[in-house]
Amino acid sequence: MNDDKKIWLEATQDVVPIKSDRKVNIKPPKKVLKKINTPIDTISPTIHLYDNDIDQPEYIFFARSGLQHRVQHQLRTGKIKPEATLDLHGFTVDEARIAVSEFLTKTHVHSLRAIKIIHGKGQTRGPVLRNKVYQWLPQCTFVLAFCSAITSDGGTGAVYILLSCK
Repeated sequence: MNDDKKIWLEATQDVVPIKSDRKVNIKPPKKVLKKINTPIDTISPTIHLYDNDIDQPEYIFFARSGLQHRVQHQLRTGKIKPEATLDLHGFTVDEARIAVSEFLTKTHVHSLRAIKIIHGKGQTRGPVLRNKVYQWLPQCTFVLAFCSAITSDGGTGAVYILLSCK
């Protein structure tokens, strides 16, 4: 055994791995709130998201100015692995708005950097939730970037999101 390895093993002999549950579980709300049309500036306890009726392209990419090109490329190619995932299958638009708001708030509070939202592709009524999610995300000031996921992670039925640190 070489000296470096021996020194390393001696220095780390008392190290214990940290156990961390980085999962955020959000259930659909029992009561659905009326349409929220207030700006994003009120972030306690959750973010208020508003709608517009603009259709979004199938593949989407958004990044705030100043985000490094290397980080943008890593996000687009799926190199930054999500630390938490929210699945919106079966949600109504109002349920999804509340769930996305709570999910973004909780993941930011827990200092998660990369997350994923699965919104589906909307086979029966079109991409309703996809369009809404793409409208809501830029309203959140701590969302640095987002893009459609790579094919193995859901493709255009999911979105990677990069959050700023608290």
